[in-house]
Amino acid sequence: MHHLDTGKRRVPWDLRAPADRTRFEHAVLEADVLVESFSSRVMANLGYPPETLHRLNPRLVVVGLRAFPSGTPEAAWVAFGRGVHAASGLGVVDGRPAPAQLAYPDALAGLLTFALVLEAIAAGAPAAIEVSLAAALAPLLATAGRPLAPADPAVVERLRAATDGRPGGVIAPA
Repeated sequence: MHHLDTGKRRVPWDLRAPADRTRFEHAVLEADVLVESFSSRVMANLGYPPETLHRLNPRLVVVGLRAFPSGTPEAAWVAFGRGVHAASGLGVVDGRPAPAQLAYPDALAGLLTFALVLEAIAAGAPAAIEVSLAAALAPLLATAGRPLAPADPAVVERLRAATDGRPGGVIAPA
């Protein structure tokens, strides 16, 4: 799996520490895109909501990659692809839990994020984008009005309602 990290640089900053905050803010000044994958409350609690980041860098595209969409009961939940898969109802086959062989919500949300970032950059204006792994699954739940596999209907309906049955990328002008 190390090939997925080619070209990446790890910066283990603690944004509660003043020196690391300064390093982070200098990096924001130089960045085109900032992607964070905390739950929706974290960056604001650290003092870095999109508005603050845009004051630091007016051309910045800010991406919040979440497990579940803001405004849903699950918005504050912390989860990864397999957890989102299970919560979506797609992880129930023939009435029994069936673990996903790979965490495909991660890859679907990554592809959706990539497309939305390209769209925002092409628009040439700063933006705040939210993508959720759960909403990236929405097309799988909306095929011909039914999920692709037998699943828990109540959970599937709740996710469909929370995402309006659409892929979950929201771009808000800064």
